[in-house]
Amino acid sequence: MQFISNSKIKFLFVICSLFFFYFLLLGSIQPNYSGKKINSNLQAKVKITRGKFAIPRIESTTDEDAYFALGYVHAQDRLWQMQLLKRTIYGELTELFGSKLLRKDRLMRHFMFRHICKENFSKQPLKVKKNLIAYSKGVNQRIVEINSSYLDWGGIEFMLFPHTIPKWEPFDSIAILKLMAFDLTNKANQEIDTFIMGQNLDENQFRDLIPQYKGIHPSQLDLQMSQTTNTIKKSLGASNVWALSPIRSNTSSSIGASDPHLQIAAPIIWYMAGFKIKDQNVFGATIPGIPAFLIGRNNDIAWGMTNVGADDQDLLYINKEHSLNQKEIQSMNETFNISNKDSIQFKNQYTDQGPIIEADLLSNHTFSNDTKFVFQWTALNPNDLTLEAISHIMNAKSMNQAAEKLNLITSPYINLMLMD
Repeated sequence: MQFISNSKIKFLFVICSLFFFYFLLLGSIQPNYSGKKINSNLQAKVKITRGKFAIPRIESTTDEDAYFALGYVHAQDRLWQMQLLKRTIYGELTELFGSKLLRKDRLMRHFMFRHICKENFSKQPLKVKKNLIAYSKGVNQRIVEINSSYLDWGGIEFMLFPHTIPKWEPFDSIAILKLMAFDLTNKANQEIDTFIMGQNLDENQFRDLIPQYKGIHPSQLDLQMSQTTNTIKKSLGASNVWALSPIRSNTSSSIGASDPHLQIAAPIIWYMAGFKIKDQNVFGATIPGIPAFLIGRNNDIAWGMTNVGADDQDLLYINKEHSLNQKEIQSMNETFNISNKDSIQFKNQYTDQGPIIEADLLSNHTFSNDTKFVFQWTALNPNDLTLEAISHIMNAKSMNQAAEKLNLITSPYINLMLMD
């Protein structure tokens, strides 16, 4: 009989643990792109191929099958990113990351995006609804695989923050588009900056800098500023499109490029993919969570988009002169679940004109603690049909046809470049 020392047992345990952890890590980092799967949600066979850069090309005979597959590959490669975007727009980051993100969550909860996006979904045309439903089924197929497996974590982030991944609803995709709109505007903060500027300039100086300004001079408002802040936040950057006509390109084809001006992120917000639905080809840039090619080309045209920078937000100051009738105000208690802590409740208030938001949530310590605004924003429009307009562009046969539904674009406001 031979005995093994405690030190050797510990060494073997460490080695086995390292191999096991490596196996889990490898499976989380590199999805399995090979093999065949059977799914009852599909109407016919769908083929997904990837080149050396792992960009998926989806071949199907129906739109719904293609969108199901797009949802699946989005979740296969970027599910953590999708869940993070979803938690951001719904104000649910504290559930995973703790109270340090409570202020951000409180701001986002005021917008009631879950309710608004459900209503937006109900207003979509049947074709867009079907595509959103098919996409969500594809995402959920991947989520079921992860939630039911002990070895497939879906990404190293899910190992670090373990939780049951919630299902993807069709209206969640509309919410991610709203988050894009949030990322592309800062007009509420610009209104605050305009007020700060007015406190330091006389009326002639102020109107010389902003000749298009209409209304009373900001110094005539009875807004009380905090003693700790009177500086304006810097906002630098631009959003651009470029285009070459066929006579200026070596290929004798139109060439275009667009810079949508979204935030830098890791992983990048964009996800390249391609469709082949019968004889129609679509290729371009998607955002994980949104079943649409926001920049791309089909058999006949190409399109790109950039940020307009439109004045899409207004702050209505509430004071004694501009008070609200209490009958116009609705209240709702919001519960915030916080990782490793007890949940917290806050009361949010709403009007038909928009949510009532404490100034401190918009601009930290600029105004006195009791300052409140009614926040107006085009992204809160329950009749937003932006996805219908984008879907129409993706399937257009000409630039004139692509432009037919541009008036439906509500949020985000975009400059659209079309080429044939």
